Amino acid sequence: MINIWSYEYRDKIKIICDDDTVFEGIVSDITAAEERSDLGRQEDGICIISEDGKYIEIYQSEIKSIERLTSTENIA
Repeated sequence: MINIWSYEYRDKIKIICDDDTVFEGIVSDITAAEERSDLGRQEDGICIISEDGKYIEIYQSEIKSIERLTSTENIA
């Protein structure tokens, strides 16, 4: 399983899902299963903002691979 916690807020990433769907965008949030209400899916998920402004959440178990396209790690 891919470790989504190694990606930072504002990193630009490319996600390939198990069904080969591809998403690119800026990381806006990572949510732990424990932070979800009882009505939500009890799984960690990563949320990105696509270039057309859509918020997309992808659950950890759906991810085949993630590629970091740009990083904000060293920006002061």
